[in-house]
Amino acid sequence: ALMEDLEPVLGVIYVPARDSLYYAYRGSGAYKQAKGGVEKEIKTRPMIPSKSPLVLTSYGVPGLSMQNFLDRLDNYEMNQIGSSIKSCMIAEGSADIYPCFSTTAEWDIAAAQCIVEEAGGAVVDIDFNKLRYNKKDSLINPKLLVIGDSQYAWPSHF
Repeated sequence: ALMEDLEPVLGVIYVPARDSLYYAYRGSGAYKQAKGGVEKEIKTRPMIPSKSPLVLTSYGVPGLSMQNFLDRLDNYEMNQIGSSIKSCMIAEGSADIYPCFSTTAEWDIAAAQCIVEEAGGAVVDIDFNKLRYNKKDSLINPKLLVIGDSQYAWPSHF
């Protein structure tokens, strides 16, 4: 990620397992390029109230914070995925939310934030404040959410 005024303005993520490159520059949209493929603009998907949201989680047994969040959803589908792939899936519109309640550092999420925001989503703390960087003594992120449809009533589930 490239930072300017405490925010990411350029983000690049390469996913070797999928041989896909995701990238964005503030004000220019978000893009995906798969092996041998052409550049394709990506967008998050809107939440459809009658459909169950697809929640992305890390591998393993959900912790208490994650389980409490899942319990507040009426219905949901869940997929366990590793690494930054989760944020890329939100950006390309193939999933709805990635609640991250585990420990991450600023450099773990900054590039993804730029890509997700340029695709139409948001990366926020659990109080729904936009993440800002290099503001505190620690480089550890607060608990955060990567969401595709920022207009959906996600706060009602917390």
